Amino acid sequence: MKKIKKTFFFVSLFLLNSCAGSSLTSTVGNALFSEKGFYKTIDDNLIYAKIKAGILSLGLNTISDIGVHVYEGRVLFVGNIESSQQRLEIVKRAWEQDNVKEVINEIDIGANYSIKERSNDFYLQTKINASLLLATKVVSNNYSIQVYRKNIYIIGSSRSLDEKIEIEEFLQSFDECDKIFNFIGVGK
Repeated sequence: MKKIKKTFFFVSLFLLNSCAGSSLTSTVGNALFSEKGFYKTIDDNLIYAKIKAGILSLGLNTISDIGVHVYEGRVLFVGNIESSQQRLEIVKRAWEQDNVKEVINEIDIGANYSIKERSNDFYLQTKINASLLLATKVVSNNYSIQVYRKNIYIIGSSRSLDEKIEIEEFLQSFDECDKIFNFIGVGK
């Protein structure tokens, strides 16, 4: 019995101090505070992992240029790809997954996406995410945000119409942004 407790202790310690543990604990923590709940969060994470694996299996050169966001079975693709055939294959891979209800395709074809644009987008996205954590009327776990070419793409679910309006106004306050592409649903 003592050996089992010791093994459990070391495995727990490893998980809590490793990337796997932090990913697991952050997933569980986010699931508990998210509007969608634990089981839908797990489903979305599985969909995400399968889609990413499917995209990787295509052998694309620009895989890092594609953002994949999954919320309650709705998949949002944002980014840049070399050809329309590649974009079609990516969308097909999403539809092949169980529990996918909708695929939103916001992938550009063949557009040049410079290092400067990437840096500016990364900065703006970091600024938005950091500010969103401090927003008192919005639960940040209910949303997934990506900035691409100064446009903000957001998918998620608001607890109420008031929260949806609040996050829309929050995003509009960022002057660096050109457009906001809103894929937010309102909870029940």
